[in-house]
Amino acid sequence: MRSLSRWAPVVALAFMSTPATGIGAPELPVCRVATTRPVVGLSFDDGPDAETTRAAISLLRRHRARATFFLVGERAARWPVIVEDLRAGGHEVANHTWAHVVPAGLGPRHSAEEIRRADRVLVDAARLFRPPHGRIDVDGLRAAEYAGLTTVVWSVAVERHSLARGPDAASRGLLDRIAPGDIVLAHEAVPGTLGALDLVLEGLEARGMRAVPVGELLRAGRPVRAVPVDGPLGAGNTRYVCPG
Repeated sequence: MRSLSRWAPVVALAFMSTPATGIGAPELPVCRVATTRPVVGLSFDDGPDAETTRAAISLLRRHRARATFFLVGERAARWPVIVEDLRAGGHEVANHTWAHVVPAGLGPRHSAEEIRRADRVLVDAARLFRPPHGRIDVDGLRAAEYAGLTTVVWSVAVERHSLARGPDAASRGLLDRIAPGDIVLAHEAVPGTLGALDLVLEGLEARGMRAVPVGELLRAGRPVRAVPVDGPLGAGNTRYVCPG
């Protein structure tokens, strides 16, 4: 169990570094990686789930693919065996807050607490953080940065590709969109996601591409930072888009 004293500087620095001070502007979230390698970063949010996370593990095993699972801390505490199953399968586990609370407008103390509580449960997790719904303000970015975490969003979202039309249509739309270096977001508990991903992974294999954990993708090239939707980074900015 990590010592709580490790987190004292996180909270203190979060309070000191406000937009008004101009101290230490945090890094913007990574949304993809510029790389020539035939790899994409596959990621799942909101687990673990007793049934669908195990189904995702089985799917990835069939395709010899690996992924990063951004886990909600309170769910990971409830299902530690599934967390270990993920690790045993060669997958990364990473921080998705304690209670799936969007770290925007919480203030520095609560932002740091959401990250800290999840970090304590996810011992030896990848040093990555994804805010719920990809929304995070400057306090949340600083809290993650001071905790030694790289904030990651995505460039392609599985659930935006017409899952209701069936896995064939969804997978075609995804395969038309996915390129080397993309970070792909999926939610294993959303109906239709795993069926579409089965076909997507098959299509990637046919192209000679592999799905790897986000941490591995970050080591394969140059990180591309997301751009704030609402103008220059500031306390009220919570939404980001991936350039290009």
